[in-house]
Amino acid sequence: DFRFEKGCEASPSRALFGTDLRLYCIRMREDVVILGGGDVKTAKVVQDCPNCYPHFLFMNQVAKAVDEAIRGRDIYYRPPHFLEGDFELWV
Repeated sequence: DFRFEKGCEASPSRALFGTDLRLYCIRMREDVVILGGGDVKTAKVVQDCPNCYPHFLFMNQVAKAVDEAIRGRDIYYRPPHFLEGDFELWV
């Protein structure tokens, strides 16, 4: 299972990949995922890992922006499509 970390989720790297690779994502639904970047985790907590921390921060910015766009009705989920509407992400 993915682990919730602030506004995004982190992959269970050992279980999925057999390595310390950590990927960050936003699960909109069980079948809809926004996949971000990641790297090899070299510290116990992500804030101390120079490899993963930038990916963690970026995905949390994306999660906040997507959440605000959904709340503002700028974007919405319409099955079987992903997200529709007017949305630009500036980071």
